[in-house]
Amino acid sequence: YARQGQIEVSILNRLSAENADEFNFVRSYECFQQKGHTCLVFEMLEQNLYDFLKHSKFSPLPLRHIRPILQQVATALMKLKSLGLIHADLKPENIMLVDPIRQPYRVKVIDFGSASHVSKAVCSTYLQSRYYRAPEIILGLPFCEAIDMWSLGCVIAELFLGWPLYPGASEYDQIRYISQTQGLPPEYLLSAGTKTSRFFNRGPDSSYPLWRLKTPSEHEAEMGIKSKEARKYIFNCLDDMMQVNLPTHLEGTDMLAEKADRRELIDLLKRMLRLDADKRIMPTKTLAHPFVTMSHLLNFPHSSHVKSCFQNMDICKRRNSSFDSGKALFAANAVPGTAGNLTVTFSSQLNQHSQVPSAGGAVPLLNYQPALYQQATINIPGLAQPSIPLQTRPTQLCAQTEPFQQTLIVCPPTTIQGELEQGALWVIYVPSISQTPSSCS
Repeated sequence: YARQGQIEVSILNRLSAENADEFNFVRSYECFQQKGHTCLVFEMLEQNLYDFLKHSKFSPLPLRHIRPILQQVATALMKLKSLGLIHADLKPENIMLVDPIRQPYRVKVIDFGSASHVSKAVCSTYLQSRYYRAPEIILGLPFCEAIDMWSLGCVIAELFLGWPLYPGASEYDQIRYISQTQGLPPEYLLSAGTKTSRFFNRGPDSSYPLWRLKTPSEHEAEMGIKSKEARKYIFNCLDDMMQVNLPTHLEGTDMLAEKADRRELIDLLKRMLRLDADKRIMPTKTLAHPFVTMSHLLNFPHSSHVKSCFQNMDICKRRNSSFDSGKALFAANAVPGTAGNLTVTFSSQLNQHSQVPSAGGAVPLLNYQPALYQQATINIPGLAQPSIPLQTRPTQLCAQTEPFQQTLIVCPPTTIQGELEQGALWVIYVPSISQTPSSCS
């Protein structure tokens, strides 16, 4: 735990050097040690996508709301790929809504506890939550950041269906579901996998095919694990998703636009869910896909449905968060020290404007610019202050949000029922800070 905590702090430190708001990462404020536990302090966010779906009784999300979520997470993956980083645990619980009231469907990626550098990726490592686990992880193949694109494809499919696409109760069920909908992984992948024989049997001779999926009864006899059926929808191919939950309130050009939009979504999902990671779509290509750019919707200029689709994408071009106004702290250096301790320094940045203007201002209907979503660094006017060394105060963090608001004190738990394993990780979320932290009495 202690080692993984140091890795997470190191990755968060690397991300803090980037524009967290521009690339849709949770903003980290501080880390400190408390009784052998690494504690992390993050900005306060509202609700994760799983809780959001649960609150809506797992109702499918309209495409106009799925699109901005997809765009923002793909932007985060684009940045991670450029840094050579793998998130390795992308799922609805780790994608959070920032502020559903003021910034509808603005999301950020959280939880880098399983993240690693692509050069440190170890074959046969247990990674990713099962429903979102890429085939190369299940089969024990070498992997890279493409596993995150697979996970994102599963998340987007879940938002579209209101239920996980592949809700396997075991890795066998997981690869069985995948194979039933998308076909068996190619022979060259199965032959190279270190875990393939857990789920597949090799044919008695060299005739094609070399491998076949074990039947549920065969797998149960070998492993003692009974196969379960947890799918809400069983598809023979991903194209079958086209007809699911087709809205009944649309008609005319609105319905034509919806069907065209669905075709592009399914096309993108098939590219995100390629069984061969080398053929899986990359984040930059995802951001340029028609489903994201909405180029196909230009054929329906008089559709009110299309207009709402364009309006919903405005959130992807605005970065006027509370962090962008006023002062804020971000971790500048986090260096593992001796005996598992961490030394953290902070820099202070003061924005001279209360808001950062969105690129190009408001984008009118049919003048949508996909170029806005290309990788770029936003230049925020500011005054960089000298580094501020972290004070040795392991028991509390004091941050005053406004001159006339009471001081917010965050204390790591001191009385927890049950024993904690040494080196466990505490995560603390605090509201965005608009004033320089004052000293605590």
